[in-house]
Amino acid sequence: MKPIGGLELMRMVRQSEIPWVAATKIVMLTADSQVETVMNAKVIRVEEYIVKPVSLNSVKLKLDRALEGVV
Repeated sequence: MKPIGGLELMRMVRQSEIPWVAATKIVMLTADSQVETVMNAKVIRVEEYIVKPVSLNSVKLKLDRALEGVV
């Protein structure tokens, strides 16, 4: 993503002063499977992390988990 990266955008969302923005559920879809990136996503509190290529079943599973309890 340009002009900022996905992790930086997620940090901005989490640091928002608007409570509902900071609490937005985030499912990260990326080609980056590096351990460092996954760990950074966990620190930022990404609900789910999906690495490309993906299957429809894995996307559904991750979205269901991320949205569990959301009305």
